[in-house]
Amino acid sequence: MKSRGQEKTDYAVSDFYGEIEKLTPLSDEAGILHSRMQEMLAEINEQQKSWHCLIDNLPAGVILMDSDFRILAVNRAYIKYFSEKNTLPLGEGLNVTLPLAEESGLMKLLHQVRDSKQALRVRNFRYEGFARGTTYWSGSIIPLKIPSEQGSIDAIAILALDVTDEVSARDTLTELAALAEERAAEIEAERSRLKAVLEAVPIPIFVYDKDSNVSIYNSAAVGLSQDAEMDEWLEKEPARLMDENNNVIDPADHPIARSLRGQSCTDEIVRYETNNGFRSFLINTSPLRDAHEDITGAVVAVTDITEQERARERIIEIYRREHYIADKLQRSFVPHELPQINGFEIAQHYLPALDEELVGGDFYDIFQLHEGRYGVVMADVSGKGLKAAVYTAMTKYMLRAYALRESDPKSVLARLNDALTSCTPPEVFVTLVYAIIDEQARTLVYANAGHEQPICYSHAEGFATTLDVTVPALGLISGARYLEHEVQLSQGDMVLLYTDGVTDAGSGADRMGHESVLQVIENQAGKTAQYICDLILNEAARYADGKLGDDAAMLLIRTI
Repeated sequence: MKSRGQEKTDYAVSDFYGEIEKLTPLSDEAGILHSRMQEMLAEINEQQKSWHCLIDNLPAGVILMDSDFRILAVNRAYIKYFSEKNTLPLGEGLNVTLPLAEESGLMKLLHQVRDSKQALRVRNFRYEGFARGTTYWSGSIIPLKIPSEQGSIDAIAILALDVTDEVSARDTLTELAALAEERAAEIEAERSRLKAVLEAVPIPIFVYDKDSNVSIYNSAAVGLSQDAEMDEWLEKEPARLMDENNNVIDPADHPIARSLRGQSCTDEIVRYETNNGFRSFLINTSPLRDAHEDITGAVVAVTDITEQERARERIIEIYRREHYIADKLQRSFVPHELPQINGFEIAQHYLPALDEELVGGDFYDIFQLHEGRYGVVMADVSGKGLKAAVYTAMTKYMLRAYALRESDPKSVLARLNDALTSCTPPEVFVTLVYAIIDEQARTLVYANAGHEQPICYSHAEGFATTLDVTVPALGLISGARYLEHEVQLSQGDMVLLYTDGVTDAGSGADRMGHESVLQVIENQAGKTAQYICDLILNEAARYADGKLGDDAAMLLIRTI
C-alpha cells in the first residue's frame, strides 16, 4: 500500500474525484461510467442528491463513514461485492458490519488515514471474512470534508474494485508457468535418461523419420552398420529381403514401412541371402507420434539371430531324426492284433496327441501266459520323445519277462519296480495297471501302480464304478510292495483300462473326467465293446475341441 504523499490535510469532495481518476478502468463500460462521473461531480457541491447518484452508478464499491467509522452511505456496487446480506445498516460501525475487519488489518488502515489525513492507495488487499472464500480488492481510502448546515465534518471514504478474478488468474498463470518450467526440466531429465538407456541397450536401435531415413541410432547400431554384409543388405533392393519362410517381402509390407503407417511389429524375422548363406534379423518396430498423434517416424530394434537360426535348424533336423525313431518304437508298442480270449470281447483304441512331434509313453498290451490265463497291461511312461520311447520299450518287455515267471500281479509289479528304480534316472517313473484274466474262472486279478482307476461295469446292477489304486507308481521307491484285487465277472460285465489322455481331455475346469466316462458306459451298455470304446474317444476329442493335449489309449474287456 502506498501513500499519496500530498501535504494538504483538508479534503473536499472534489479531492475524492481526483482519487477516482487514479483508478484503472476495468472495462469500456467503466470508462463510460467515469465520463458520467465527471459531469456529475461538477454539480456535487450544488445538489446533495447528485452525490448519491454518483456513488450508486460507480463500477467500484464506495462506502462513506464518519470519523468514528460509522457507515453514512454505501453504493450498490459495494453492497454487491462486500455484503453477504445485500444490505448494510447505516449508522453501524464498520467493524460490526464487516466480518474480520479488525483481523484483516482494514481498521488499522482506516485509523492511519484518519490520523494522518492522507489518502492511501490499496492494491490487491486480501480479505477472508466472507463465506465464499478469499477475495481481493484494489482502490483508495480517502479522508474527506463533507459540508453540512453545522459546517464541515470529517469523513472517510473507501473506493474499492473487486479484483479477485484478476488476482486468481495471475496466480494461476504463475502456477502454470512454474509447472511448465518444472515439466520442461523433467522432460530434459527424462531425455537424458532415455539417451543413457538407449546407449546401454546392447542391440542396435534405429530411429527413422517419416521419409524412411535414419535420424538417430545408438552405439550398437554403429557396430552393425560397420558390418560389410550389413552395408550390403542396406544397399540391396527391397525385393531381395525375405521373411522367415523365404517369401519375398513386398516393400510396402516391410516392418519399417508398416510402422510408418501406424502399425507396431513384434518379433518379425527378415532374412537376406549372402555368399555365406542366409542372414536373419529379428525386427521390432513401433511408430513415433507427436502431440497431435501424427506419425513422425518409427523406432526400430534389430537383433542379428543368424547363429540362433542356424542352431535351431540343426536342432530341428536332429529332432526330426529322433522323432522318426521314436515314432517307429511307439508304433511297435501298440498291438495290431489282440489275442482271442474265450468268453470275452476285447476292443482297443489309441489316439495320439495332436502335436505329432511329441511321441508319448502310453502303451497297452495283452499276451497269453498259460493254462487259459492272459496278461493285460495299460501304462503311461513319463516324458516325451525318444527317451520316453526307450523306457517304454524297456518297461513293456521287462514286464512280459517277469509275468512269465511270476503267477500274480503284485509280485510282477514289485520286481518290475525294483528293476526300473535301479536302471532309470530319478525323473522317470511309470504308472501301470497289470491284470490277469482267467478265461475259465472268469476272474480279473489286478494291481494298480498309481495309474488311472479302471472302470468296472456290472450288468446285473446296471451301473459302473472305479476300481482301487494299489500305489505307488513304478520307479520311484525301491522295495515297494503292491496289493492286488480280484473282480468276479459275469455275462455282460465290462472292465475299461485307459490312460489320463482320456479323462484329462479339455481345458481348465471343463474336462471329461471319470464321471463322463462312467455315463457313456452305463448309457451304451447294450452296444458292442468297440462301439463304446470309439464313443468314449470321440467324446474326449469333443471336450478337447479335436485337439488332444496327450495320447489317449483304451482297452475295453467285456464278458459274453
